[in-house]
Amino acid sequence: MHVYYAHPKFMYNTKYEMKDAEAISKYFPGAKITNPARIRMRHGKYMAMYAYYASLHDVIVYRPVVGRFITAGVFEEICAGILRGAKIARISEKAGVITIEEVNRIKDYPLDCKESNLLGKAFKFVDEADLIEEVSDLRSRHKLTPKSALILVCTKILAKSLKKRWSEVLQEFIGVRAEFPRYWLRVIKREEMREKLLRMLPSMKDEVAKLILQACLKFTSSWELQESLIKGKYAALPERILAYYYAIKLREENLSYERIAKELREVFNFKVSPGQVYNWINGKYNPLRKCGRVNDCPELGYVIASWLGDGSLAVDKRNCKYYVELISTSYEFAKRWGECLAKVTDRSEAYRPRWDKYNKRWVVRASNVLLWMILTITKEDPWFSYPILEKYPNLACMGWFDAEGSVNVAGCKIVGTNTDLQQIKLIRKLLLKLSIESKWYSRFDEGTEFKSPRSGKIYKRKRTNYDLVIFGKENHLKYKQLVGFSIPEKQRKLDNLIGKT
Repeated sequence: MHVYYAHPKFMYNTKYEMKDAEAISKYFPGAKITNPARIRMRHGKYMAMYAYYASLHDVIVYRPVVGRFITAGVFEEICAGILRGAKIARISEKAGVITIEEVNRIKDYPLDCKESNLLGKAFKFVDEADLIEEVSDLRSRHKLTPKSALILVCTKILAKSLKKRWSEVLQEFIGVRAEFPRYWLRVIKREEMREKLLRMLPSMKDEVAKLILQACLKFTSSWELQESLIKGKYAALPERILAYYYAIKLREENLSYERIAKELREVFNFKVSPGQVYNWINGKYNPLRKCGRVNDCPELGYVIASWLGDGSLAVDKRNCKYYVELISTSYEFAKRWGECLAKVTDRSEAYRPRWDKYNKRWVVRASNVLLWMILTITKEDPWFSYPILEKYPNLACMGWFDAEGSVNVAGCKIVGTNTDLQQIKLIRKLLLKLSIESKWYSRFDEGTEFKSPRSGKIYKRKRTNYDLVIFGKENHLKYKQLVGFSIPEKQRKLDNLIGKT
């Protein structure tokens, strides 16, 4: 049996070729395997010669790139083999394991010569795994076809590596501007805007403004997050905020107000006048002012950390409200959170807890779309809000332990419990900033039964609980001096623990 290994030229003599060759040898034991990287052809139309040579084999094993694309040369070899009746097999790699399977028809996307050359150039600067990730990210942001996403990602990589504009690289490899789709140009402009804002983030001194800008970037990058916004009043809010900061960034590059307005229209597809841009840049108008306030204060650390433990989010579509909620059995804790939340949102009166008869809990609720956006992302990734929590570690730790903590006097320890391991690790890092040592342990209680205190029904735990434990008199003293509890009952237990030890 004669087997031909079809793979792109830019993969010749690489780690991919070595791994594939080994897998082919195992799958076709005893077969004579032809590797085109070992063949030197001097004919002018060498690609056609490679294709003819491939057609003389019994089996053609091809290697798609970036998961599901076939370069022009490899596709020509496969087609030549099919015409001659050769069998076709496909190489795939998942989690570092290479598999080979025989296929009846080609489901991968063929690239033309220009697209293949563009991919080959990009391969010199980035690994295949990184390419796959970037293509997936770009598709999720702009709803692109796989091929469009691949071309634009390769363009981005080359533009960055060669220090050129995206449009210049596209014209060089794909052709004149009129030959590629118009929506590519908008994607390019939005990606260039995104890169400029990401470079702007480290220089921002206001941590809350930085967090809001990051949240807006994430909302505009995820269709799932965009769908969570109510259509109407706040649907375009993330884009308006991005436009505001992008206008400031462009002004720093000495662009005129008229040119900035034109750029914003092209990127965001909504009308912005030069006068409006002038008001944004000179501080006469700010799109954040009509969305509620989020003040950078110590209470913000308490509000976010407490919410991580006992918080939830709600949306009222009828009244276009985005609610941040805390639910607790402790009135003192709910009251404290409402007071801190009032300072964060610049409200003169504290938010008052109300009793929920059905759930038998105290509930504090506030409508603030900016805080809602921040906490929506924090819910999935607690480390997103770490810059604020790190700034105010004392109140952040107090808030989390008020929600999730307890004092075990008999066991001589302070314990915080949560099912999210990332939360546990985050709070442990905050405690270390205060020189308080702690350790976390897994309970391995997934699948065990527990009785609901509200309904009395028996349920099975779907997730594992993790304990963050503070041992030792020295650590307990530091915790009391630097953190403490706002709940009187827990504070009394802490006093008893320190008295005992």
